[in-house]
Formats: sequence, C-alpha cells, structure tokens
Amino acid sequence: MRKAAALAAAAVVATAAAIAVRQRLREAKRWARVAAVLSDLQERCAAPAAQLLQVSDAMDVEMRAGLASEDGSKLKMLVTYVDSLPSGQAGKDIVAELNEAIKRQGLVMKVSTLVNDTVGTLAAGRYVDNDTVVAVILGTGTNAAYIEHAHAIPKWHGPLPMSGDMVINMEWGNFKSAHLPLTEFDQALDAESLNPGEQIYEKLTSGMYMGEIVRRILLQMAQEAALFGDNIPPKLEIPYILKTFHMLVMHHDASPDLETVGIKLKEIFEIESTSRKTRKLVVDVCKVI
Repeated sequence: MRKAAALAAAAVVATAAAIAVRQRLREAKRWARVAAVLSDLQERCAAPAAQLLQVSDAMDVEMRAGLASEDGSKLKMLVTYVDSLPSGQAGKDIVAELNEAIKRQGLVMKVSTLVNDTVGTLAAGRYVDNDTVVAVILGTGTNAAYIEHAHAIPKWHGPLPMSGDMVINMEWGNFKSAHLPLTEFDQALDAESLNPGEQIYEKLTSGMYMGEIVRRILLQMAQEAALFGDNIPPKLEIPYILKTFHMLVMHHDASPDLETVGIKLKEIFEIESTSRKTRKLVVDVCKVI
C-alpha cells in the first residue's frame, strides 16, 4: 500500500515537473520570438550618420527639382510671395472665399488673414529674430518652410520682392526616398491609409501615425508570441486606438515598476494585468519608434 502511494506520489511529482518544464520552455520560446521582433525593429529603424546623410542628399535633390518646376518633385516647394516678413498677406484669395462661405451660413464673423501654420511659424520667428530662416512643424503632421534667394527659384517668373528673398513652403511631408528606414509596419500602415504612396515622410515622423505604428508592433507580438497571454486583447486590433500622446506617456514612465505603462495598457486595451517584463518591452518598442 505504501509502495503504491509512493509510486503515485512520484508520478504526480514527475508529471508536475514535466508540466513546469514545458511551461518554462514555452515561456522561453515566447520571449525569444518577442526579442527577435524587437531586434529586427531596432535594426530596421536605425538611422546611422551615413544613412542620414543619404536622406539629406536625397531631399536636397528633390528640393532643387521642386524649385525648378511645379511638377518636378514630390516636394511642392510652394513659393509664398511676400515683400517682407511678417506681411499678413498670405492666402488673401482663400480668405475672401472663406468669408463668403461664412456669410452664406449667416454667421457674424470675419476672417482677416489665413496663413499656413509653417509659414506663420517662420513669420513669427522672423518677427522676434531677424536671423530666423527656417521653421519646422512636428505635430499631427509635419512640414518645413525656409527663406530662399529669389534668383535660386527657376520656376518663379513673377515680380521679385524688394528684399530679394522669398518664403518656400516645402510640404516635405510628401518626401519619399529609398534611404528612409521603412519597416513592414510602416509599409502596411501606408498601404491601408487613405493616400497610399503619399506623405511617406509624414507617416514616419508625425503624431498622427506614431501611436498606430506602436499598436501594430504590439499586435504582431501578441499574435506571434502571446505577449499579453493566450488571447489577443480585442481592443489591440482596433486601428488608431493608441494615440501618440499615450505612447509618449508610456515612453517617459520612470517609475520603478513602470506603473503608468500598466495603467495605460489597461485603460486603452483593457489588458488587466501585465508583468514588469512585459511593460518594459512596451517601453522599448515606444523608444525605438
């Protein structure tokens, strides 16, 4: 009797040990896959100095082409004719049309000036410091404007400003180059967007898209390596549910246990509990992007 009980107990222990070993192996394989995805992401997103120089050279070529002709480049290089900065004259035709539309709606209001945000930022900077020559917008979208010598704009055939300089609205969000660090996640986002093949630079760098890229990466990790457990959180499959602001909050979580990350994962994706290791991985993904 005692022998049978001992054998049964040994069998139970052996079974439990085998289950524990399988669980550890499964866990190890899961994290190995997650690490592989993260490593590949880090490699693809890397932008060493040599690559940045290639991107810079490619943009320079596009800029010159855009200044030469209206259809010569992906960069529109829009000429904003002003005699001095700031002038308040940008877009006056659009203002007239806008005021007519407002009047038709019976609204009692009048728009005096409508200015492109990037050009307006340059004008504001120039007003404070006359040495200001470039303005960059990094927000929901991205763009840049700068001051160019009028004689360096072959496509401009109108009157020259007294200053000899003109403001160029680059519309650089539409920049595209083989040297940009595009990942499979960027390519999928672009393909599923409302404007495939357009605004590639903007989709890589602006607030409209960064949170969505992180969501797509976490979703792949959940699908391929059960990052958040055996079941994929339903809300993790909802496009654009993760805002760039949320991503930044998680990225900057400096608490010892990364509590803020856990709170955000619960608030946004309804993921009830996560280990610190999982939360650290989320922070690493946010850091790469």
